Amino acid sequence: MVVGVVVKRDGREVPFDRSRISHAIEMAFRAEVGSPFPDPLPAEVHGRIDAITEAVVATLGQEKAPTAASVEEIQDEVERQLMTAGAYGVARRYILYREARARRREEQALRVVDPEGCELLLNRA
Repeated sequence: MVVGVVVKRDGREVPFDRSRISHAIEMAFRAEVGSPFPDPLPAEVHGRIDAITEAVVATLGQEKAPTAASVEEIQDEVERQLMTAGAYGVARRYILYREARARRREEQALRVVDPEGCELLLNRA
């Protein structure tokens, strides 16, 4: 079975797009080798990107609820597959990028206290 829907952080559901995973992996490889987009990458690197992307998609399709996956689940699987492929430096860059994006999202969130005194984070979007 194949993942058909991705659940975004805000709860929206969008169609699964394999190319987004491939692009994220490519950008991590580019950061590791210092090759800016859209400069060409060696065929060997493209082969590794395709293989890792395929492993991510195949693993997601084997999960308990294979028709839907959250953004976080997909990103976690990308990290696992990068490490399984021995691309430790690339995995490190990918992890650091995720952490930086999470911090940026948190900084942009509004902190609100509800009537019971609980603090909530609201996305400005």
